Amino acid sequence: MAGYNAAMMNEGTFDKRTENIRETLKDKYDLNDKQIDGLISGELTEDDFTGSKYQLPSGKISNLFSNIRNIELAKQKFVRTKNKSAAIAKFKEEQRKAEESAKASAALEAQRKGRRPGSGGDGPTTQDTAASQGFGPGDPGAGTGGYSYDSGGRQGFGYGLADGGRVAYIDGGLADMLEIYD
Repeated sequence: MAGYNAAMMNEGTFDKRTENIRETLKDKYDLNDKQIDGLISGELTEDDFTGSKYQLPSGKISNLFSNIRNIELAKQKFVRTKNKSAAIAKFKEEQRKAEESAKASAALEAQRKGRRPGSGGDGPTTQDTAASQGFGPGDPGAGTGGYSYDSGGRQGFGYGLADGGRVAYIDGGLADMLEIYD
């Protein structure tokens, strides 16, 4: 099957090649269908065909006698491999969909409970986004949607909301406006 593009092959490719060899064996070597089927199944081999009418001018027996069997074996192996590849691809796709579904479920559950997905806490934490983005308390560059954080219990304002609003932290916790002025 040299010269064939494996990506474009299917069982029909092998069947067509086998049929071409079958016709040649019938026409050139006067074999009948039963003999050819015996070659394909492996019941007969090229050694079963001796005599000058099966030989090439060089004295060797034609390779068509072995090729027809080899093509059948290659077809069987090709089909098994293709089926296994399809099964693996299906398994990986199901696994990907299951992971995607689990992530979506976790995100919905987190949203239902009022926390950010992946924060791991009961609500938004100040260190999850700001610290990982390199923003500290009062950092004017923190307006990227993360929260600023209060390290060491210091009081400070941060520009941590995507809409530009301010979030205040007193003693490491979120403070409302009344607590800031008390």
